[in-house]
Parts: sequence; structure tokens; C-alpha cells
Amino acid sequence: MNKRYILTSLLCLCTLLFSWGSASAIMIGLSTEYLTNNSDLVIAGNVEHTESYWSADGKTILTKAVVTVTELIRARQSAAYVLPASVVVEYRGGEVGDLGMRVSDEPSFSQGESVILFLKSAEPQRKISSLTGSKFTVVGRAQGKYIVSQDGIASKSGFSVAAGEEVIEDNIKVGSLIEKIRSIR
Repeated sequence: MNKRYILTSLLCLCTLLFSWGSASAIMIGLSTEYLTNNSDLVIAGNVEHTESYWSADGKTILTKAVVTVTELIRARQSAAYVLPASVVVEYRGGEVGDLGMRVSDEPSFSQGESVILFLKSAEPQRKISSLTGSKFTVVGRAQGKYIVSQDGIASKSGFSVAAGEEVIEDNIKVGSLIEKIRSIR
């Protein structure tokens, strides 16, 4: 009896340990107002290409997505600015050679995607007038990325929320979303 108890306990412990690593991150839902107020830039654009590479310490795969800006929806700085031709969005995850890494709740990008992005500068010292080619991260991870369909609907995907789902605006007309972002004070 004692041997059976020990084996059962060991099996339960192993199951718990091995399933722990595959659990996805659980997020709190972020509203459009939160995403807008925490962004340096909100843009509409098209993903031109992506490139994955190893981090400087060689422990993490990172990906850069070059996004051609089609519309500057909102910018934090009120100074005069020039519409950047493109921005570089950096995120954790991707594929280098035969090795891939997926980070739960991180956005991912595919060539040809039409997107609306809530962005934070990874280079805060740069002025908004010289943003072409600047590096950004997505505010709220995957929650800060909308994919725009050909029928003009902006939708989100790639994350799970534990609470606050009611504040997430999903499957919304692009015009309505842009109007809402621009009206936030």
C-alpha cells in the first residue's frame, strides 16, 4: 500500500511539473482607451516582411516586422511630425533555421497582413519627426494588434484573458475603431 501511494504521488508530481511549462499566460483585458493612452504611436499599415534572429545573449529568438505605414492614426507628441514610411516592430518569438520559439500572448506578424497597431518606442530618445525605420514594441502584447480583413473589420487574436474580456473591442469596423482612438483624451 505504501509503495502504491508513493508511485501515485510521484506520477501526480511529474504530471504537474510537465504540464506547467505548456501553460499559456493569462492576461487582463485591455481597453482601447488604455492601449491608446499607453502608446507613442497608433498606426494602420501593411506588413512588408519579417526577419527572425537570436538575441545578443543567444538565449531568445526575436523577430523584426517591417510595417509600411498607410495611416498615422494618433501620435503622443503634439509637435509637427512627418508620416513615417515604415516602422520596425520587434517581438519575442520566431524561427531561426530549424528552431522555432513561440511566446504566449506575444503578437506575431505575417507578410501581407493589414494591421492597426498600438506602439511604444523601443528608442524613446528619437523624435517623432524621424520615425522611419524606428523600433517599436506592441503595447499590451497581442492585445495591441488588430488584423484588418478585406471587408474592413478589425479583429484580435492570439491571447487569452482571465478577466476584463468585456472591455476588449473585437470584430469592429475599422472606421469606428479609428474614430474611437482619435476621440480618446
